[in-house]
Amino acid sequence: MTPAAYAAHRGVSDRAVRKAIESGRLVKGVTRKGARWLIDPEIADLEWDRNTAPQKVRSAQQINNGKARAKGEDPGEPEPPMVPGAGRGAATYSQAKAAAEGYRAMLLKLDYQERDGSLVKKSDVDRQLFEVAKQVKDSVLRLGPLMIGEIAKAAGGLSPEQRQDVLMIIERHQTKALEALANARIR
Repeated sequence: MTPAAYAAHRGVSDRAVRKAIESGRLVKGVTRKGARWLIDPEIADLEWDRNTAPQKVRSAQQINNGKARAKGEDPGEPEPPMVPGAGRGAATYSQAKAAAEGYRAMLLKLDYQERDGSLVKKSDVDRQLFEVAKQVKDSVLRLGPLMIGEIAKAAGGLSPEQRQDVLMIIERHQTKALEALANARIR
């Protein structure tokens, strides 16, 4: 496997793999074929987990988020801390402890955000969204009866039967539009 493929396998940058080879953290799982490196992923995974400091392990997304913050951009939602050794055997005590500290820090951040008002409860948002949607529905359904007088005047007059037909057409289209809104997914 090439260093680039191994980087994708680990979820880290190409540079992180090359740095691990250069610093001697990956030795037994790496062989040199001419000017190229080849990596045995099973052996390299064991070496990586054993020789990499857990507090320094960052995914490519975490690195890119840091770069975005440095540029003053909003990187979006933080990625949970990586759990070293996950899916590749047991983590060492220090790796597990580092992962636990990462989750503890995330919980403290969530607690802080909830207290300062920047984090809201999903149930509160759902309730408010329901109330707004109900107001929209009621307002839209009141439009037909409010518009029929203007439509009749613009058409040069309508009989009561014609008014009823126009109202039913308006209501049918309003109902279709409201159903489409009700079925829309919020992302």
